[in-house]
Parts: sequence; C-alpha cells; structure tokens
Amino acid sequence: VEKGAQLISLSVGYRFDFDEASDYPNEWLDGRTRPLSLAVLGAARRNCLVIAAMGNEQNNHGPMATVVSPADADSIISVGAYNSSLTGRASFSSIGPSADQRLKPEISGPGQSVPIANTFVDSGVTDGDGTSFATPMVAGIAALIWQSQPTASAQQVRQAIMLSGTLAAKPNDSLGYGLVQSVKAMDQLSKILGMPGVFISYAWRGIYADEYTRKAISKTNRKKNSISLGEQAKDFLGRSVSTDNEQSQIYLLRKPLSP
Repeated sequence: VEKGAQLISLSVGYRFDFDEASDYPNEWLDGRTRPLSLAVLGAARRNCLVIAAMGNEQNNHGPMATVVSPADADSIISVGAYNSSLTGRASFSSIGPSADQRLKPEISGPGQSVPIANTFVDSGVTDGDGTSFATPMVAGIAALIWQSQPTASAQQVRQAIMLSGTLAAKPNDSLGYGLVQSVKAMDQLSKILGMPGVFISYAWRGIYADEYTRKAISKTNRKKNSISLGEQAKDFLGRSVSTDNEQSQIYLLRKPLSP
C-alpha cells in the first residue's frame, strides 16, 4: 500500500495454529485478532480494496463457520466459491459468519472446475477447485469497474460489487451477496456515484463460448461513449476472437472448447 497499491487479491488464508497443532479458537476469527487480518484492515483504511479467499475448510467442519484469516477482516471483500454449474455453494467453500457475527463471505465467484494454468508442464490448461480461484476473478472485475469510475473509493467499489450480486435482496453466510455480476456492478457503481453509466459492448465467441450460460447482455452498440473491442481482439492464448457490434454478447468463461 505504501508503494501505491489500490487493490490486493489474496488467495491465502489461515485457520490452523501450527504451534498448537489445532485450529484457532473461533473467537480469534473476529477480523481484529490475527496479524494478517489487522494488516488488511489497515490497508482498507487507506483506500485499498482487499479481496481475500474465504478458505476451503467446510467439508471438514460440518455446519460450523469456517472463515479463515484474513477473510474475517472488516471492510474487505471475502470471496466464496460456487459449484461448477453455478447453482449453489461448492461443498468445500468456507462459510460465515465471522466470530463477531458479521456476514461472510461478501460475494462469491466460480470456484469449481476453473480453467487454470497447468504448472506441472511447460504449457497447457487444467481445472482447479478452490476459493483461491474465485478470488482473482472478483479482483479482476473490481479492477475493471474501478477503471470505469476512477474517482470512486475502495469502499464504493466494494459496495457496488455486493449490491449487484445475485443474492443482494437476501444475502446469507453461505454465498454472501451471491454470484458476482460484472456489468451490473459497473452500473451499480455509477448509481452510487450519481454518474452516467458506462456502456460496454464486446463479444467472446466460438472456441470459448460458455457451455452453460451463453447469456446475451446487450443486443446493440449504439450508445454514446460506448466501448468495443476491435476486429483484432485476441483470447488469452493469443488466438483471434471475432466481434460483432450489432449483436454483442459476453460469456462467462468456463472450459475451452476445441479450436
């Protein structure tokens, strides 16, 4: 933060005391006890948005809250994991609340069968499970919507992401405010600031068309100050991606299909 960081993504968390060879007492997970939790709280107070993984502890703890440190901290975004079909919480994803009864997680993202780089070979993609993989997705969305309204504060971006989630009307300690919604979050941030909305139109088609969502978010690109990708857009493997400004669609990426 002293070097100018405005957003920090943390796919790390602790609940186990290695000195005592046991879990932390639950009362320690109040966001103000563990050193790392205090560190991210300090960052949040300096207008830095911290996004932290909730942890993957639930399968081993039954119905009890299993949030880890530093996801227990206040004024950050803790991230839970949805299952591969986005129909509910992945069974391993830790749940809240924090020890002082604050809602945790704040938001959730895709966290099961997530395409990730295969670090065991020189190149390639594999699938991974964990809130560690949902967290950077939320962080990327936060960065993008903050760029759309750079005068916003970290807490306003946090609020926009939470209020635009799929469970915003009835958040819970399993998935928080629900599945993160990028375009709705951008619109929500504009509303919070009382600013005109930012219109975005682009398409990811063909080889990375999502196999279970495929939901169009806009049909035309005729708005003033709109932004669109050019015909030379590339996917993350460097292959060309076609765009069509007259029928724009965005897909949630899941598994790459055959080229």
